[in-house]
Amino acid sequence: MAVFRTTTPYLLGILLAVLGAVIAPLLFPGSPSENFSVITDQSELDEHLKSFEESLGGDFDGYRNHCLRVLTYAVHFLKEGSGFDASEVSIALPVLGAALAYHDIGLWADGELYYIEESAERAKEALQDKFSVQQISTIHNIIMEHHKITPWHGEDEALVNAVRKADWVDATMGFVRYGMPTGNIATTRNALEESSFHETLMGMFNRLKPGSYNLPNPKSIVEFFGIFRY
Repeated sequence: MAVFRTTTPYLLGILLAVLGAVIAPLLFPGSPSENFSVITDQSELDEHLKSFEESLGGDFDGYRNHCLRVLTYAVHFLKEGSGFDASEVSIALPVLGAALAYHDIGLWADGELYYIEESAERAKEALQDKFSVQQISTIHNIIMEHHKITPWHGEDEALVNAVRKADWVDATMGFVRYGMPTGNIATTRNALEESSFHETLMGMFNRLKPGSYNLPNPKSIVEFFGIFRY
């Protein structure tokens, strides 16, 4: 007991220091990176989101802005982390926009707990006549791996990992940053309002169709954690 009383203040101090290191930059963000710009519209994204206006309903603006924030962060990661120049980014944008339109859409359109595969299948069916075989493969990988915690390795890993990291940045509202400057996050979130997107995610179970999950049934728990990859 004496050891516990002795070590507790130190452990609390460490915890507070860690929380301070994570939270303080979010509360007091610096300036955005030089040449950083927020993407507030993207033609492929908007084109493919149109077909889901009914499914998304009142969540349309929140989902669209989430996609645009992720796209903004992904482009930053491509430029700064993978050395993409303006021409390479321009080539990648249609693929990224289409992939992001579909990346979470199964949650609304299919009402399934494990919605990633449904989202990927919808993308493949809708986009196969609009993109090359390689681009469809990239879109599939982006969708399937966008919740992956660790780096993904493959032929199109630059795009997949850029979106993967970008989605984690936005999903956690900047608590997970992968080196993304907090000034970039603040600038992006000011330009693309939340529109209750994270509130929507917290209420995701209300959007699932009856019978798609049965918590705390072990199978449903496994399916829920199946949307995350390691």
